[in-house]
Amino acid sequence: MDRTQVPSGPTSRMARFQAALQERGARAALICAPRHIHYLTGHVPAGRSPAFVLARIGEQPLLVLGDSEAEAARAATADIAVAPYEDYSIHRVVLRRREAAQALAQAVARYHLGKDGPVAIEAEDLPAFAAPHVAGLDVVDIAPALRALRACKDPDEQDKIRRAVAVTNAGHAAAREAAAPGAAEMQVYAAIQRACVLEAGEPIAFDGDFLSGERTVLMGGAPTDRVLREGDLFICDLFPTVADYWADTTRTFAVGAASAAQRELYEVVRGALERGRRAVRPGALASEVYHEMRAAIAEAGHADRFPHHGGHGIGLEPHESPWIIPGDDTALRPGMTMTLEPGVYLEGVGGVRLEDNYIITRDGADVIPPYPLGLDGQPPGAGATSPSEADKW
Repeated sequence: MDRTQVPSGPTSRMARFQAALQERGARAALICAPRHIHYLTGHVPAGRSPAFVLARIGEQPLLVLGDSEAEAARAATADIAVAPYEDYSIHRVVLRRREAAQALAQAVARYHLGKDGPVAIEAEDLPAFAAPHVAGLDVVDIAPALRALRACKDPDEQDKIRRAVAVTNAGHAAAREAAAPGAAEMQVYAAIQRACVLEAGEPIAFDGDFLSGERTVLMGGAPTDRVLREGDLFICDLFPTVADYWADTTRTFAVGAASAAQRELYEVVRGALERGRRAVRPGALASEVYHEMRAAIAEAGHADRFPHHGGHGIGLEPHESPWIIPGDDTALRPGMTMTLEPGVYLEGVGGVRLEDNYIITRDGADVIPPYPLGLDGQPPGAGATSPSEADKW
C-alpha cells in the first residue's frame, strides 16, 4: 500500500500497537521508553521526570508523567488520558523517581495489570523504578514488535524527518561558508550549530563529525582547535533531531581548490552513492545495497578503504533498521526512511564521505531534498538549502 494512504498520527499508531499486543497474546502493555511514548501518544517527554504509558486492548490508554509536562501532553494526546504526578514543589523536596514509582503503583492497580494474561514490556528499556511492578508477572517483550511497527514511517513522521533534513542543509551551507583557510574546526562547528538552531527555530539536540585535513582519514570525531589550511578536505556529518526525529547527512568540502587526487576520490564516492540509490527498491535486501556501493568502490581500487556501514534507517533513533551492512538481510519496504553513506579514506589525500536521506517508495528511493553535492568553492546560490538543477541526480 502507498504510505500516503496509511492512516497517520499517534491515534493510528496506538491502534496498530494494540493489534500487535493481541497477536502476541497480551492484553495490556507498560511502555517506558521516551521514543515509544512519543510514537504512540504524540507527546515528546522532556526527560526531566520519568513517564510511562499503560495501554490495554479496548480501553483508553493512560499517560503518566510529571505535572510540569501535563499541559503539553494534553495538547498532544487528545485520545489518551493524562495522569500527572507532582514533580516539583517549593514546599517540599520532590524525589521524582519515587513519585513516579508511586504513580506507577496506582496505575498498575487501576489497570489490574497482569490479571487477564501476559503484560507486554520493552525488556531492553524497562527502568529500575518500574521493574518491581512487573516482577512475578507473565511478561512478553514487545520491543521487537515496536521496532517492526516503526520501520515504515507514517506521512506525519516523514514530514518531521524532512524538516530535520532542512536543518542539516542549513548547517552544510554554513559549513561551506565558514570552512576557509585560517578558520579552526571549532569555529566552523560553531557556525554550523548556530545555523541549525536558527533553521529549526528552537533548541535541538545536535551532533556530528567535523574533521579537516589529515584528520579526515579518522572517519569521525568532534571538532578541535586544528586550523584549516588551503587544500584540506573537510568532512561535515550532521545529525540533528527536530521534534524528536533525526536526520543524518554528510558533505565533504575542499578548503580552497581541490587536488586532482581529491577530485578523483570524490567522484568514486559520488558514484558509489548513486549506485546505492539505484539499488534501493522495495524487496531489495539491505545487504544487497551495501554490496552495490562496495563494488563501485572496489572497482576503483579502494575496497579496503571503505571500512564502515553503508547507511542505516533514521527516525526516532539516529541509527535504526534497516542497516546497510553485509549482515542485514532486511527486505526494504515502502515507507522506510534511510541513509546511504559511502566513504573512502586515503592517507596523503584525505577522507571523503557523502550521505543523503531517502524515503523508499513503490518505485525506488525518493531523496529528501539535500544540500547540493560539490567539492570546490561556493555552490550555486551560496547559502541555499535545496539543490540546483545542475546538482540534482
